[in-house]
Amino acid sequence: MTSGRWLAALLLMALFRPNNSSEESRVGYGALAGHVFDAEGAPVHNVIVWPEAVELVNMGPRHEFRTNENGQFLISMVPAGTHVILAYGLEEGYPDVRFGNFIDDLGAFPKVNVEEGKSTLGVVVRLGPSAGWVDRRLGHSAASRSVENTAFQN
Repeated sequence: MTSGRWLAALLLMALFRPNNSSEESRVGYGALAGHVFDAEGAPVHNVIVWPEAVELVNMGPRHEFRTNENGQFLISMVPAGTHVILAYGLEEGYPDVRFGNFIDDLGAFPKVNVEEGKSTLGVVVRLGPSAGWVDRRLGHSAASRSVENTAFQN
C-alpha cells in the first residue's frame, strides 16, 4: 500500500471509527493529515504537530500527534475553522515554537481551513534549521578547552 493510500485509510478510520459517544459529538470537527520536512526536504520523524486555532480561543487539551518514521501525521477531532499547523521536536533539535524567541515568522507555517466532517489532506509543514542548546559548560573558544572553576545558578 502506498503512503498516500495508507494515510487516507488511517484518516477514514479515525473519522468514522465507532466509539461510545454519539454521532452528534463529532459535529463541528474535521481532520488533518500531512508531512513534516526539514530545511533540506527530508521527512522528520518523532516531532509533535498540532493545529493552533486562528479565530477561536484554544481551550482544553491540544490535539497533537507525533510524526511517524516517514514524517507523516494524522490529527482527528480538530475543531472546524482556520488553524496554523505548528510543529516542534526537542529531541530532534527543533524548538517549541510557542515561545516567541524561537521563531521569526509564524507565517512560515501552513494555515489551513478545517471543514466540519471533512479531512484536509496534503498539509506540508517545513521546519527551519535545528537550533542549538545550552549544556551548562563554559568554554574558551580560542583555547578549545573548558574554563575551570565556573558555576551556573538556576
